Amino acid sequence: MAKSRRRSLDLKKLGNIGLAVLAVVTLGLAGWMIFKPEPTPQASEQVAKYYEENKTLKPAPTKEPAPKISIAPGTKSMFFGDSWTEGYGAASPATQGYAYLTSSQLQWDNEVKAVGGTGFQNPGPANTGSYAGRLSKLPQDPELQVLVIQGGINDASQPADAFRQAVLDVLDVAREKFPAAKIVLLGPGTPTVPASPQLAAINSKLYQIADEQKLNYISPISDLWINGTNYAQFIDASKTNHPSTAGHAYLAEKTVAALRAIGE
Repeated sequence: MAKSRRRSLDLKKLGNIGLAVLAVVTLGLAGWMIFKPEPTPQASEQVAKYYEENKTLKPAPTKEPAPKISIAPGTKSMFFGDSWTEGYGAASPATQGYAYLTSSQLQWDNEVKAVGGTGFQNPGPANTGSYAGRLSKLPQDPELQVLVIQGGINDASQPADAFRQAVLDVLDVAREKFPAAKIVLLGPGTPTVPASPQLAAINSKLYQIADEQKLNYISPISDLWINGTNYAQFIDASKTNHPSTAGHAYLAEKTVAALRAIGE
């Protein structure tokens, strides 16, 4: 009888201990859910590596910053570029592409001139023409105020030693066609994380040219717009690694912020 009573007490103690442990675990989980910290770049080995590999891509700020651009509503502008500017990957490219969303949010009087596959050097798969060739076919517009030239991704496969001159040729044509326009260079996004060595080199050359020419340069690569934490959210592998609809909306948000930072 005494042995049965002792066993009953032991089971009761075990039950109480189990309830106490369960309560502690429950409280701990609740606290973790409430106070769960936001992910940081250091939380992912992939992201940490990406930051480490790309931290030297952005040179020191120029001593003579480029002139401010107009960001007032009604600014007459043009986005010129490749498939990213064309809006490829968005559900509705001509309205949900980042260039269209950017100009809409800034309330610019904007025009988009973009052809997928083309670049500063690359004439594209249909031989549409490199950027200088495509620009030369556009009518002159002395009233254009801002010209955003985006690109570089499609030049990664082109001869590296000819890239600089190709960009300078584009700038010469752009100044001839749009003499009053402030030119903004918008560097390539990255279809992979980390950016390929070829794209990293193109990014660095665009920085150098912008610095020499006293142009504003926006660098999605150096500023890590696309990184290990958001790549899957914003890049659609089924669209040959182009931004998704959400990706274009995100790029528009970043582009608007970057343009406001160099605007007046």
